[in-house]
Amino acid sequence: MITHDSAEAILDNLRALVRRHREVSSTGSRQPSPDMLPDPLGALLSQLSAADSTRSTDLAEKLRVTVSTLSRQITHAESCGYIQRRPDPDDGRASLLSLTPLGVQTLVFHRRAQAQRLIDHLDGWTEDDAIDVACALDRLRRSTCPESHAVH
Repeated sequence: MITHDSAEAILDNLRALVRRHREVSSTGSRQPSPDMLPDPLGALLSQLSAADSTRSTDLAEKLRVTVSTLSRQITHAESCGYIQRRPDPDDGRASLLSLTPLGVQTLVFHRRAQAQRLIDHLDGWTEDDAIDVACALDRLRRSTCPESHAVH
């Protein structure tokens, strides 16, 4: 069993990584990649990719945003051609959201750009170092959210 101090150290490091990612994404010291999406749009497309088709209310819950905030994000993503709506066969009043082929392609480019940004910051790391961290993070994810699938 790990100690409380170790658990706090893991959480502190995860928080610092998320903060750093947000700082670099919003104000990056170098020119941002044209393939990088703003965080909210990237999160929206990623969640839709994992869910296949979903209602906006379920999506708002998963993204931890209000329905009105998500509505604006959906409108923007639709205007970019990244997502589409179709009637929910179980409830004619509701719509199901899914990625368009352009949305899938854009998400692939976004994830490649994210990976390249990480590679750029890991100068001096070996492939074994990266695999060790990936395995440890996967184990952490499986321990804390066993119902989730591997992140792509």
